[in-house]
Amino acid sequence: MKIKNNTLYYVKCALCFTVMAVIALLPPAGQITEQGMTIIGIYIGTVLLWAFVDLIWPSLLAIILISFTGYTSFDQYISSGFGNTTVIFVFMISVFAFFITESGVSDCLARYIVSLKIAKGRPWLISSLFILASYAIACLISSVAATLVLLELFSQFARRAGYKKGDKYPVMMMVCITFAAHMGGSVWTFRTPDAILVGYIEAQGGHVPLVPYFLCSVFIGGGALVLYLLFCKFFSKADASLVCGGNEFERVPMTRYQKQLLGCSGILLVLLVLESMLPAETAVGSVLGRIGTNGIVVTMLTAMTFFRIRDTDRPFVDLEAGSRAVPWKIFYIIIFNMPMANILNDSSLGISATLSTAITGLFDHGINTALFMLIMTTMIVLCTTFISNVPVCLMFYNVISLFAPELGISTPVLACVISLTSNASVILPAANPQAAMLHGRKEFVETKDAAKYGILQSLAVVLTVMIAYVTFLPRVL
Repeated sequence: MKIKNNTLYYVKCALCFTVMAVIALLPPAGQITEQGMTIIGIYIGTVLLWAFVDLIWPSLLAIILISFTGYTSFDQYISSGFGNTTVIFVFMISVFAFFITESGVSDCLARYIVSLKIAKGRPWLISSLFILASYAIACLISSVAATLVLLELFSQFARRAGYKKGDKYPVMMMVCITFAAHMGGSVWTFRTPDAILVGYIEAQGGHVPLVPYFLCSVFIGGGALVLYLLFCKFFSKADASLVCGGNEFERVPMTRYQKQLLGCSGILLVLLVLESMLPAETAVGSVLGRIGTNGIVVTMLTAMTFFRIRDTDRPFVDLEAGSRAVPWKIFYIIIFNMPMANILNDSSLGISATLSTAITGLFDHGINTALFMLIMTTMIVLCTTFISNVPVCLMFYNVISLFAPELGISTPVLACVISLTSNASVILPAANPQAAMLHGRKEFVETKDAAKYGILQSLAVVLTVMIAYVTFLPRVL
């Protein structure tokens, strides 16, 4: 079996390298130069390797290959990638989220929300509280923590209520809990993958307003969740009659340490919001503007390391332990993609001009912006089904941002839509770690059932995005 697996691995690699070489050797199209075709071949081959082989070494290999095109040297590319502020921010915020997740704060918050007295005897209100808990924890802490904690709590609940494998209700709920975690984690511009897209925009001199972005994300994510729940309640015939027999969860009071960590998380959120909102002319705005988002996170981590836990000689948080929580696979993708965004935009290569001409031609033949948005969101959801959401998010933004301004689509709108739709798919476990957690709950979840409800959830997201786009989204962002 091991030999067969290795053979398949090398076959996949060979096919991806072949595609890379064929594209690189094709005659230049449109205004694209020979060097531009080579870079496109490397980029597409790398995306295929991400999808079917691995995330880390293909990113590093792509940087090596780019250095042989004559466009830039290896050292210059690496310096541009590692030195980017977005890379630093993802590193720091991952360390901060680790401390909150490991403390058990998520479990305490989840138990408190799902055991609220107002839901007693109301099965769909109880269901909504599980989803609300997932959304809130993802918003405050992280989507991974929300998914992990809420799926476990709901599994216990469903087991006590008498549900079994094959029942519609537990699968429907687990899909929605996982999706709620995705949407809750996507409301802030300083969360991955949102932070990566915002980093792209700011590196090119643009700006994404935090509060409008937050409100639009809440509308789209919350609207999709409501649509999905309404469908499940009135059309799916999911039996919720056993829900009230799931018993109440015992609330676990937070320790002093957990309360302090939750307070630190709240302070960090407030400071990041203020940094985005306050004018530089104000005293607080001037201070926060000088250190920026990276400085705010580093300041919080420094303070938390400086203070000691009462009656011990241990620091409040251990930065060395926290550094082990960095998502290295995502880290290397960002290092490759941040410089690549500028390369694809380089007018000397002719890539952006050729794409813009091609897309403008489509619009001349009757394709309007709303239809283009529908096609784009659908393609993102489909691609995310098979490829991890972060590379899909970056790939689509890299390409579409080249011609979006000519279509009247602002970069903040593009960032919001791509981020939310790239987080929409839980159809297959390959989509993201949270989807893998969902499909791993074999006590209640079969992949075919999760895929069925995951498709409904994805359709709800696409529909909500379209409603937002044709009504208010371009005017708000």
